[in-house]
Amino acid sequence: MKKYIFRILAIVLCFIMAASAVACTEEGSETTADNGGNKPVSSSYSVKYNGTDIKLGSNWNSIESKLGTPVGSLPTGNCGGKGETYRYDYSALAITVVHYTDGDPLVDIITFKNDAATTDKGIYIGSSKNDVINAYGQPTEENESSIKYVNGDAVFTFGIADGKVNGITLKKNG
Repeated sequence: MKKYIFRILAIVLCFIMAASAVACTEEGSETTADNGGNKPVSSSYSVKYNGTDIKLGSNWNSIESKLGTPVGSLPTGNCGGKGETYRYDYSALAITVVHYTDGDPLVDIITFKNDAATTDKGIYIGSSKNDVINAYGQPTEENESSIKYVNGDAVFTFGIADGKVNGITLKKNG
């Protein structure tokens, strides 16, 4: 029962992080591919869901056409006058997208909701902490509740409880 409560808490915290930690700030620091004057995201990190490989800065229209219509969406803010941000929910992922005024809508943050999605190296919610370290090597940063890996402009954050992954978020570094 205790593990179940931790999983629910971790999922709720991931949603809060995704909604409040939008990488596109009022100062105009955004996570995007080279599009409409936006800065490129350089990282090999990606997420796999329903046969689709998703990277930060991916064109949302292309990703949505592969994944299908989300089960829900929620506006999450303004990108410093450069566009609006929305969170699109699928059964296994919440994807935050910046809809740029002068460019395409681009993937900004990817948050895992359950074990149906995996990282580019096969890690999912429920994997062991050792599985993560074996797949990605020594973490860039580590504490009792999470481990982080930085690659280029992207950060994978793995929430850890009782030696297991209980949350995964991919977002821009900084």
